[in-house]
Amino acid sequence: MRVERRDGVDVYFWKLKAMWSRYMQAFVGPKLAIRIKRRIPLEVKPVLDVIESMDPLLASLVADETTLGVVYDRAGIEEVPFVVACVHNPHGSYPKAPEDRALRRKLYAKALFTLFRKLGYWPPALRYLVTIWL
Repeated sequence: MRVERRDGVDVYFWKLKAMWSRYMQAFVGPKLAIRIKRRIPLEVKPVLDVIESMDPLLASLVADETTLGVVYDRAGIEEVPFVVACVHNPHGSYPKAPEDRALRRKLYAKALFTLFRKLGYWPPALRYLVTIWL
């Protein structure tokens, strides 16, 4: 991520595609709203078709930022600018559910492997395939 100072405001630029990133490989980054000033061909239907063809449990684990990242990447967008306008402070009022980190990691890996494989993003698909078996 890079930062530019514009009119006294720090503008951050989130790189959409980071194939060897620690986490997501196509990810739109932090957002509350995104303003696009030029007309671009956003093809959402192919990505939605893949999500809808997935097992509902796995599809529910795919973040909207990931699907938007794929849509934007296919439209040729390389970075998404954003400014920090708010900070999320978790309040912890909900009771903490027991969690199995290993199971959660495998489920996320399987969901992302399925998404990226069906969309033809082979490097991240293979990476998540390996994660499923670790």
